[in-house]
Amino acid sequence: MDIVTDDQELAQDLIKLLHAKLRQARQELQDVRRTSHSEVALIDSTKLKQQNQELREELSTLRFRLSAAVDNEDTKEHSFPATTIDTGNIIEERLQALRDEGAAEDLVKRQLESQIKARREKYKIVKDETDGLRELLSAKLEDLERETSKIDRYREQIAIAESDMSKSGLPEAVLGESLDVLAFLSNAQEMHDLPSISSLKLFLKSAPFRGLPQYIVERFGTLKLLVFPSVKEVIWSEDGVSRLLYVAPPYQYNPTANEGSRWVENRTTSDLRKVGDSQENLEVIVCQGHGSWYYYGTYQCVGYTSLSRETATALNTTVASNAMRTTAVNKDYLAPLALQFINTLYDNGPLALQCVGLQRTGFHHELSDALLSSKKAVQSIGSDASMRKSEKITTASLLTLQRSDQPTPGKKTSNRGRFEGPRKKSKKQG
Repeated sequence: MDIVTDDQELAQDLIKLLHAKLRQARQELQDVRRTSHSEVALIDSTKLKQQNQELREELSTLRFRLSAAVDNEDTKEHSFPATTIDTGNIIEERLQALRDEGAAEDLVKRQLESQIKARREKYKIVKDETDGLRELLSAKLEDLERETSKIDRYREQIAIAESDMSKSGLPEAVLGESLDVLAFLSNAQEMHDLPSISSLKLFLKSAPFRGLPQYIVERFGTLKLLVFPSVKEVIWSEDGVSRLLYVAPPYQYNPTANEGSRWVENRTTSDLRKVGDSQENLEVIVCQGHGSWYYYGTYQCVGYTSLSRETATALNTTVASNAMRTTAVNKDYLAPLALQFINTLYDNGPLALQCVGLQRTGFHHELSDALLSSKKAVQSIGSDASMRKSEKITTASLLTLQRSDQPTPGKKTSNRGRFEGPRKKSKKQG
């Protein structure tokens, strides 16, 4: 009843409904009274009284409810039963508790969603990293297989080099002990009647030196030229011109040659030893770098010796390293490990660096003037595209140039005054 009376509109509707029922009950009572005599035989009077009593009780109940509704309508705006207030408070508290629980659940839900999102992102990162590591591992395994294959080839090349050494029977390459290199360099005395290093003149620039024009050879006859295409092959005395030490490997290893002939004696040191024994004059030509070629003067070989790795390195690290590096030729056919093996042959044998000492004894002024006046001719020889690559001078070389009317048995001469001695063997020739 409290719930009904709290709603004013519902109470009014209820009053109307009670009035309608009351009218209907009165009408039914009158009808019963009118028909009571005609239907007395059909209707049980006891039952009719009972129904009448029920209607009266219902009417009384409705009147009571209607009166209570009217009273409640008058006092609704001024007072509320304590039970109604308490019930409202309880309901509000429960509603607030439910709201709080819902908010807490929403917070937990959001936190879980945030954690799930973070873990998904972390999983994606870990997955990407794992995929990257797998790719890296796969690449490293491929590199390992390639390196293993290379090591196998390196071992084969080292075994071949060792076998060639045993078959060639390489001795310790010692030229002799006739030259004290430290005294030779330190006791050099500059000859004042000869041009100093600063007065030397450039005769060829930005082109390789491959020989002299034939008319120069015809003019001076036989010429022996000692050509140094790199200053890394020479240790000079203090004045830079009076004395020099040519440092070179005693043997050279060619992996493309036929079996049993891959180790060959250094031709230049062998030729210089012969020239030194005969006290022949050598006209020295040096490239100071960047294709700048100079005529240094006339020299003679005054002695030779062998140098250990330690001694040569103490004299000049660059020259010693270059000499050991040039022990192997056609290096494209050798693995890095095989090159390192060849380099270790200078550690306590069986190889020792060779050293030839030369001293300047004069200066061929007429030859110098001829070179300076023939710059274009000399340069055209060096730049001639028709010349074979094998004719390019890459290491110290002793060239013998002769007149065309003075052929040397077993050798050919060129109309350009180039050295035409024995050629390097090709891959097919071995």
